[in-house]
Amino acid sequence: MSLLYLRHGKTAFNDSGPDGPPERFRAWANIPLTEDGLELARKAGEKLKNSGIAGIISSPLDRALHTAHAVSAATGVPVSVDHNLLPWHLGEFTGKSVAESIPQLQRYLKGPGIHEAVPGGESLADFLRRQAELLNRYGQQAQDKDLLLVAHHRNIQGAKFLGSGDKELVMDGPPAPGEVFPIPSTNVDVEAKLKALGQSSPDDKERQDMLRSLNS
Repeated sequence: MSLLYLRHGKTAFNDSGPDGPPERFRAWANIPLTEDGLELARKAGEKLKNSGIAGIISSPLDRALHTAHAVSAATGVPVSVDHNLLPWHLGEFTGKSVAESIPQLQRYLKGPGIHEAVPGGESLADFLRRQAELLNRYGQQAQDKDLLLVAHHRNIQGAKFLGSGDKELVMDGPPAPGEVFPIPSTNVDVEAKLKALGQSSPDDKERQDMLRSLNS
């Protein structure tokens, strides 16, 4: 049996195109799906129609909920909400240009800065603790049934880091919006993972690569 993560569809904050406004951090802002995002949600529902999932758990933000309900309509499986599926709370940086915010956010990504809360938000360490609690709880439930967690890119990247032997948190990579990513069911020792992450110190290029993909 599996624990599956589904990334919600596209929003206006990251789907502006080459001639549109700059990409902005979404974080806890309740930004709706675009028409393309809604179509991705419908397609995800069709792909999962005969998958046998026994439960759908969603972030409370509309972009995730609308994606979850599209899957529910296709599968007949009801949706429940878990607030721990909220993405990393970026506080004062929410809605701001990603490119312009990179220098200010660098300090929170690795080393001792992971324990420091973003102004008006939460620390990376506290965000990862939330994700570890989810993995441990739903991973146990997924031992005898398939569960679908509908969430945000950062949740999935955090779960990939916590559920693996990796010592580095990779902030970019699959899945794309509207795609499913399986996560191994495992018992996560989050404090050990945070200790390793807190002892690392990325160079400037690595920080910028990480920050460019922070949107959820």
